[in-house]
Amino acid sequence: MPKLRARVEDRFWPKVQKTTDCWVWVGRCGPYGVIAGPGRRGKNLKAHRVSWMLHFGPIPDGMDVLHTCDNPPCVRPEHLFLGNHTLNMQDAAAKGKFSSALKRPRIDPVVKDRAAIESAS
Repeated sequence: MPKLRARVEDRFWPKVQKTTDCWVWVGRCGPYGVIAGPGRRGKNLKAHRVSWMLHFGPIPDGMDVLHTCDNPPCVRPEHLFLGNHTLNMQDAAAKGKFSSALKRPRIDPVVKDRAAIESAS
């Protein structure tokens, strides 16, 4: 296992730009977030999750790695903490991270069209 960890670290840290605040992942990025590259079973891992595992060990099942700095490419261990999905959503909502589109009530286009058809009859 130490050899594998050394190989991961050798590939990971050259793609991190350390600033006085955040440590920013500048490596490859995917459509769903910051990607660190192949993990177990060929799956891509998000860079902040790799940083967590390198510093603190495995991530418990059902837990997310969240950012205190709200900077998704940040991999600085002091800026990361564990929480479940509910806590992640509550944290995002409290910080105004949801778009206003998510706050508007959803109108089903089928129901809307049915009402127009019924009123025209």
